[in-house]
Amino acid sequence: MKLKVNKDRIFVILEPMKDKIEVEGPGGKKIMMDLPEKHSERSRIGVIQSCGEDVTDYFPGERVLLSTYAGVRIHLIDREIDGNKVDEDRYRVIRQEEIVAIIED
Repeated sequence: MKLKVNKDRIFVILEPMKDKIEVEGPGGKKIMMDLPEKHSERSRIGVIQSCGEDVTDYFPGERVLLSTYAGVRIHLIDREIDGNKVDEDRYRVIRQEEIVAIIED
């Protein structure tokens, strides 16, 4: 299945939430620390997959910063978009106004 978003909408796939972080331990040694299962990040990073015809400032492939609550989750059980199984925690349709920033690495 293909997903063509309307007008000012953007289809974005969020990067997975982290479950471990690297911290500096005793003596400056780097250690991995598990994050609690139900932690919540205040913002998420997503990769734009497609844009509606009225989107002018963003393009497919760009990494963007969003609020955790941005957009509409895509709930399509046992469906695929562009050959990938839908992950309702990561697949979102957002408005371009919900993008906080473009991430440049």
